[in-house]
Amino acid sequence: MDGFRTTRFGGGFVKEDVLSYLSELNSKIEYLEMELKRADIPIPESCKFGSEVGVLRTTRIGSGFVKEDVLTYLDALNSKIRILEDEIERNNL
Repeated sequence: MDGFRTTRFGGGFVKEDVLSYLSELNSKIEYLEMELKRADIPIPESCKFGSEVGVLRTTRIGSGFVKEDVLTYLDALNSKIRILEDEIERNNL
C-alpha cells in the first residue's frame, strides 16, 4: 500500500486515531522482531514487507482516512504480529 487516501465528505477514520493505532502496532512489531534477533532467529520472510488499542472513530465531514485503506493496512500489520508471535512461541522465547 502506497498511502492512505483522505475523505472529503466523511465516512472515513479520524486521522489522529489511525496514526496512534499504527504507532502502537508498529511498536509491537519492533519489539517482537527485537526478541527474535536477540535469540539469533531470522525474521520470517512473510513478515518482510514495506514498512490492542482503542476504537477508530469515523469522520462526519471529511478529512479522515478512507476506511478500506486503513483496514487493509491494519490487516497486514496484525498478520505480521501473529507471524512474529508464533515464531517466538515456536522457539520457546
